[in-house]
Amino acid sequence: MKKIIFLIIIILFGRLAAEDIARIGDFIISSEELMKEMENYEGKYSQAQIRQKAKRALIQKYILRNYAEERNITITDQEVDDFFIEQLGDHERFQNEGSFDRNKFELFKLTKKGRNILEEMRSELLFSKIRTIIDRELALSEDELFQRYFSENTKMDLSYAIIEVEDANVPINISFNDAFEFYQQNQQKYLFVEGLQFEFFLVFHREFSETVEPLVNSKIRQITEKDSTLSAIEIENLKNKIKKEETAKYCREKAAKLRQVWIDKKKLSYPIIKTSYLPDNVELGQLPSKIISFVKQLKIGEYSPPLDFGQGFIVLHLLDKKKIKRENEELAKNQAWKDFISKKENINPQYTNYFTENIEEFIIPVAVVQKIEIDHGQLFSNITAEEYQKKIKAELRACNYQDQELKKIIQKYKLKSSDQVIYLEKFTNKNPLDEKIAQNINDSKFFGFLEDKKKLVYYQMNSFFSDYIPDLKDIKSQLYRFVETAKVDSIDYEQYYLDHKKDFMTADSLQLAGALFQLEDQNPQIKMDSIFTINQQKYQANISRYYREHSTEFDHIFVKDRQLAEIIVEQAKAKIDFDLLDFCFGNSIKLPEKQIIQYEELPTVIKNSLLSLKKNQISKPLKYENGWLILRKLNEFSAGIIPYNELKIKMFQETLQDKKRAMAKLKAKAVFDSTRRYYQLKKFATTSNIFQTKLHPAEAEFEFIGKLGENLPDLIRLWNGEKYSQILETENGFAVIFVLQKVRSKQLSFPEALPRIKEKIKANQRFERAKEFVSRLRQKIRSDRFYKNQLSFLGGWQHSKNLKLNDNIPGIKFSSIILEDAIKREKGYLSPVIPIDQKKMMFYRIDELERPSYDEFLQERERYERSIHSLLFQKWLQKYKTKLEIEIY
Repeated sequence: MKKIIFLIIIILFGRLAAEDIARIGDFIISSEELMKEMENYEGKYSQAQIRQKAKRALIQKYILRNYAEERNITITDQEVDDFFIEQLGDHERFQNEGSFDRNKFELFKLTKKGRNILEEMRSELLFSKIRTIIDRELALSEDELFQRYFSENTKMDLSYAIIEVEDANVPINISFNDAFEFYQQNQQKYLFVEGLQFEFFLVFHREFSETVEPLVNSKIRQITEKDSTLSAIEIENLKNKIKKEETAKYCREKAAKLRQVWIDKKKLSYPIIKTSYLPDNVELGQLPSKIISFVKQLKIGEYSPPLDFGQGFIVLHLLDKKKIKRENEELAKNQAWKDFISKKENINPQYTNYFTENIEEFIIPVAVVQKIEIDHGQLFSNITAEEYQKKIKAELRACNYQDQELKKIIQKYKLKSSDQVIYLEKFTNKNPLDEKIAQNINDSKFFGFLEDKKKLVYYQMNSFFSDYIPDLKDIKSQLYRFVETAKVDSIDYEQYYLDHKKDFMTADSLQLAGALFQLEDQNPQIKMDSIFTINQQKYQANISRYYREHSTEFDHIFVKDRQLAEIIVEQAKAKIDFDLLDFCFGNSIKLPEKQIIQYEELPTVIKNSLLSLKKNQISKPLKYENGWLILRKLNEFSAGIIPYNELKIKMFQETLQDKKRAMAKLKAKAVFDSTRRYYQLKKFATTSNIFQTKLHPAEAEFEFIGKLGENLPDLIRLWNGEKYSQILETENGFAVIFVLQKVRSKQLSFPEALPRIKEKIKANQRFERAKEFVSRLRQKIRSDRFYKNQLSFLGGWQHSKNLKLNDNIPGIKFSSIILEDAIKREKGYLSPVIPIDQKKMMFYRIDELERPSYDEFLQERERYERSIHSLLFQKWLQKYKTKLEIEIY
């Protein structure tokens, strides 16, 4: 009724000059209509909020109008008349001796005011009818509504164990008591590690970029005077090389001078950064891992020479060494368990007997492989670790199997070289790297490079023995696995191949070429002042679009160690640069940094901490995920319209990026329209834009253009040399694509598939043995009150409280399935062993379970149904909105 009265009042005002502000599908929203809508929110919000809310309401209204057109939903004249009479039929204007006078109503309908009011009523009735139809389509049955209520209001506490298959892939009769005794005997080794406390300062190369410029220019002049044939690119490369060398030289000299000042106990102009007691396996932000190993070699009180950390030089001072306790005892116990299994002597005698009685079954092929380790070079080297490794890699590649040349390289760079017997079948090599080498050799890759714990390793196979019998002591820990595996013969393999034939196919492969136009290479000619003026006009015309909720801007440091976090806070408060501390200690974590974000979008613990901080204030360490978080609040933004000055640069960059995108797409289109086959490409694209990939698995990521995604099926169907039917948009540009070569997937024959079959069967057997062991452990846990001591060797119990059905259980990909299963159980239920993937399994126990009753649902039903229908409607609205063309002017 209030709405109708408001509409009548609105009609009394004259019409204002209208201006279009938006197009929603087939309908236009005018500024006059927006002004009317804004009056619905008067007195409740700020002017900016009123405009924003009114615009949203109108957009929603016209989305519904489009839906009505699509579904042919209308309001008849009779429906309008009936509604008017129901609402205003008792008004004295339409009465005659106390009764409704139809003639008076018909005369009113002929007036302009009457026609306008009835049309407004028609519009309101239409929206009401549309909403009723949509609500009817979205309506949930009583059972569906209860199920949602039940799911959303059920809470549970779970304890669960996630167990690695390899940790459980042990003999069934292995004793936890023996493992516990082993741990107790070696507790100092596993629970306590050496902690190093040290301090340091950093000198960065960038500080000397301008200082060396005159010297670099002078050297370049001397070089070009002697050699006038150098190209511009060669000169630029030389300049960069000389600048790098001179910058490093100045930086080292500065660090050496500061080191002496520090030793002399004089005040430094550079900040001294201090650590807590750190174990030798800790990661230090962006500093190389070698830093800790170098500190370990120092004596207490000793100062290191200036060491190159890639971006500059660091000088270290060792303050103290002492044994520190691991915060996570379960990690210590798990490492002890791994060692206990590998070193266990009393393996079932039947396995060793089997070895001696069936020696012919242990004959395996092996390779003798030379391994050469390429580390990161010396910390105080003038070249980066990447350049150092790249240089040696090139030299090694140039002399494969040339023994004398390899020896020279090993001696030249003081590399570590070793010969290793590597098992190619049946037995697992102890070193994971050797396993990778074995896999490569089985794939006929007899030499190459592999990554190993941040080192680069070159390997080459020097000898091959097809009939090798391993030493019993080397395979003793694997005997029980081998004996069980040995029972599978070639008939089983052939049957497995026949049963799973489709699993043994080669991948589709493609070699692509084309022209790539990257945004960063585009240089549109634009006038900054002109763009700023246009953007300011755009801002003023759409000012309500720039409303922002209460927001903040912050940066953070995330570390794993609590004591280190506390020391970082102390130093940050002592005015040591926050970014420098992050560089030295910070670990990566998925959180926004140095960008404006609404408080409501942040995790609760971070939001609450930032709300309590003042600008530039630093928080105490917050427990977050698996570590500690230190926050620094950079800015605070009240709810309201964002000022243009704050948006000015961002809007300019967006405009510039749009122009680069348009320019790159136009260039790509010119090449696309001019070519049909690959051989034509060179006529229409420059060499710098032409690219060619290697023959590559089609579903993997390609160099230059990334993954093919939904374009893959169409590309696979093309002939060699043929052009793809559309311009491909890459992450940073546009590409015209040609297929140079394709290799379609094919069925592997049994001999070709045999290595994969063996590995799959081995993996299945490992998994089944592990599952059997964990199942027996689970049975013991049911009755053993000391279950925590047993599970601590396998990763321990983990706990999640107040879980709802749509929550995620940390470490488990399919949480919803687990929770939906748990909801059917009762408190104290212990689940069976559940596979997570081929490497992990889990089981859980319900510690607490709260489920709402049907009576509780009935009490809340009306309120809950309204909220659910509102939610479902908003989802429907967003989905339907994507079908429409919407422009906001």
